[in-house]
Amino acid sequence: MFYSVPVGGTTFPSVVGWLIIAALVFALYFGFVQFRKFGPAISLVKGDYSDPNDAGEVSHFQTLATALSGTVGLGNMAGIAVAVSLGGPGAVFWMILAARRAGRRQHVPSQSGVSAGHQCHGRPFVVRTHRR
Repeated sequence: MFYSVPVGGTTFPSVVGWLIIAALVFALYFGFVQFRKFGPAISLVKGDYSDPNDAGEVSHFQTLATALSGTVGLGNMAGIAVAVSLGGPGAVFWMILAARRAGRRQHVPSQSGVSAGHQCHGRPFVVRTHRR
């Protein structure tokens, strides 16, 4: 499954192809949610929908920052540095393209953790239910 396929004088890892196919399937299934909901997502993070009287101690931005810190780690940053040094500007282009598609893959587990507007599983649910 993790073999390389020769493409245009270079090798292409098959696992990357499977990830691209999965991203395209999710994009079609969810109707390109990463583009349709981009504006409302920015408004939500800015706090346009916030009510100061709502319960909770964590802002929308703090939630986003926590999710990003769990997704983007030191290993990813080191990988980017190596990719840019070895691949040059072409690597940056492909990383941007892959990041747009990775948003679709990130949406699936996030959306499946919410049922009728309530967190039903995932990291926040575990923290809330196992708090002492």
